Parts: sequence; C-alpha cells; structure tokens
Amino acid sequence: MSRQMLLAVVVVGLLGVAGQASGQVLSQSGPCPGTKTFSVTGGAPFTRFAFIHAANTGSWTIPGGLICFGTTTGLAAPVTLAGYVPANGSGNATVTQFIPAPVCGNRYLQVVDTMTCTVSNVILIN
Repeated sequence: MSRQMLLAVVVVGLLGVAGQASGQVLSQSGPCPGTKTFSVTGGAPFTRFAFIHAANTGSWTIPGGLICFGTTTGLAAPVTLAGYVPANGSGNATVTQFIPAPVCGNRYLQVVDTMTCTVSNVILIN
C-alpha cells in the first residue's frame, strides 16, 4: 500500500471515530402532560439505547459493573434507567410514552448507545 493510500485510510478511520464521538440526537414531540414521542438518531445499527433520566443536569459517570462503565453523561446523580429501546438498521429508534404532569419541566432525559458507549444531547422533558 502506498503512503498516500495509507494516509487516506487513517484519515477516513479518524473521521469515523470523530463522527461516533458526537453521539446521538435525542428529540421529543407531543404534549406534556400526555403521550410524547422520543426519537433518537445517529446510533450504531441494531444497538440498544439506554434511556436515563434525572432531576438535574451535571456530570455523572456510569459506575463499574454496568454496561458502558466509565462513560460520562450530562446528568447529575441520582440517575434512573427508564429502559432499553432497540435501534433499527440505520441506528434510529422511536418510543412513545405517557408522561404525567409532575414530570413535565422537572426531569432531564439522555440516551446512551450501549454498543459505542456514546451519549446523546440532554433534553428537558416538557
């Protein structure tokens, strides 16, 4: 392999890693309180997304013994796992959930891609 071809392979590889490091994009639609739809894009194909939530934003690191331990989130402890949602072959997922009034404006939500251990943006459920 020529030096130029090797350099091109390294650059493409680095761009792929940088793209993964940016994480997923989490969005929401629908009324609060009411039935809301949460959508995640940009994950690994066929991964499982872990939906986590907390009362505040911050910097909580997933502890040892749990999947993706060492990954730092944008939430403050205590953090609760709401559940796992499988991604499709494009790395996207959607989940619909009824959200009661006390949650609206009081809980932050984030997603962890359990295959790449990257995180999404943090959103306020509202």
